Amino acid sequence: MTRQRMQGAKELRTPNLLEIKRQELLKTFKLNTLLVNLSENSSQMNGEHFAADSYKDIFYKVIEILSTGTPLHYIVIDTTDIPLPEIHELTGFLETLPHLDLNLKTIQQAFPEITEETLLQAAQSLKHSPVPTIIAVSHEDITIPHSPNELHVTPDTLESTPEDVFKLIAVSKSLYSDDTVPTTRRMLQVQETIDLLSLEKKRTNTAETLRIILETIQDLLPEQDLTILEAGTGEGRIAIPLALLGHTVVGTDINASRLVKTKERMLTLAQALTNEGATNNDPLYTLLQQVLPPEQIDDIRHRLKKRLQEVPHFTQLPKDIQRELLAGDFIHALESQLETLTPYSFEAIYEDTPDLIVAPWNFINFTGSPHKMVTMLNRLSSLVKKDGVVIVEIPDPTTGPYPELIIKHTETHPEDLPGIVTAKASPTDKPYSPEKQGNRRYFPQLEEFEHYCHLAGLKVLDVKHYDAFIGEDSYTEVAFILQKKDRLGRVSWDT
Repeated sequence: MTRQRMQGAKELRTPNLLEIKRQELLKTFKLNTLLVNLSENSSQMNGEHFAADSYKDIFYKVIEILSTGTPLHYIVIDTTDIPLPEIHELTGFLETLPHLDLNLKTIQQAFPEITEETLLQAAQSLKHSPVPTIIAVSHEDITIPHSPNELHVTPDTLESTPEDVFKLIAVSKSLYSDDTVPTTRRMLQVQETIDLLSLEKKRTNTAETLRIILETIQDLLPEQDLTILEAGTGEGRIAIPLALLGHTVVGTDINASRLVKTKERMLTLAQALTNEGATNNDPLYTLLQQVLPPEQIDDIRHRLKKRLQEVPHFTQLPKDIQRELLAGDFIHALESQLETLTPYSFEAIYEDTPDLIVAPWNFINFTGSPHKMVTMLNRLSSLVKKDGVVIVEIPDPTTGPYPELIIKHTETHPEDLPGIVTAKASPTDKPYSPEKQGNRRYFPQLEEFEHYCHLAGLKVLDVKHYDAFIGEDSYTEVAFILQKKDRLGRVSWDT
């Protein structure tokens, strides 16, 4: 893409209504904060420090504050002594206060020391201010909050400026807004879709993606055979080159047949590489010659020949057995979706958690909403080992055709957050289509996506930009190089 085209694309920026929503929320933020079990050096939060042994202690304190008519906006809790299940309980009770007429007996049974008069006074104060937001500071892997009135962060998050943390709160609350869209309205969107298929059919710049991955391995994970998890493996355009280089690659895809095709593709490619005179029309064959130096190609050939020689009469075996004997040593195809994986189940199968997770070519956009996007980032963060690396690619939504698509969808679907686009469904007789994967795409602004990574406990190490493909409809693809944050240490709030 020429510089002139890039500048022209950036002039047509999406009306970032999410940022407007953030700013409106920021105007309402006040530093009326209760700091639970935090060190005294957090005092610049302009909050009251309080020591508690259980969530009930916190609830009693909150009722005491609210019953005097004093607004309370944030409750920051160190989860070392107050575990997350108790915080969920606390959130639930706080959310019942505005509806005290329906929940009075339940609250009185749980907190018998609070008088009915005090509860009524506390409930009255919430008619003029929102339910306090709980900021749960976790020293372990953070989880997705079960309520928009919770925000889960790590200790190093609170080392940011208070303003940055309040922005995270605004983003966190906005994550739930897409869940308020009625189901019937969502179903109607399938008929009112914008055609993304012509864009999605374009071949992505696999060579550049692979270069970024290999450079990241060289810089951050050198001199080791890695365990790599790829999200959205497809037919192996990334998994196969990494496996041929000697890494153990675990592939996941919503379509199990694609994972089988990945192994078939690797077998065909291996046979072409081990036969000097053979030709291969697979783009991956050309890609390897383009990206890897000759000595690495020779190493791959040597490794493959050695493997083939270990199996007597390999070429006479049935194709499905050949495929498993060869590719099965390199690529482990998980037919389950990422949502079902845990660090424990992964380690039980592969003896370790992933050193590197790769989510290439807009995989994360298929989550379809901010909430689900953060959920997926949390999943990746929980799976990768400590100090491991995660690479996620997303398009820059201010380039190429995306601004026009997003603006059009925003105008016709004002109930959706800006950035959501729906794609036309493919014919249902196709074995794999966007319809089966979900029509909604969510394209966050780049700064917004960095906030989501922050929420998921992933630190941004580097951001690389490149042209997605050659052509008039090209857009800028952005690769985020992320690293799992160190979750140890006490909470501090130093600016």
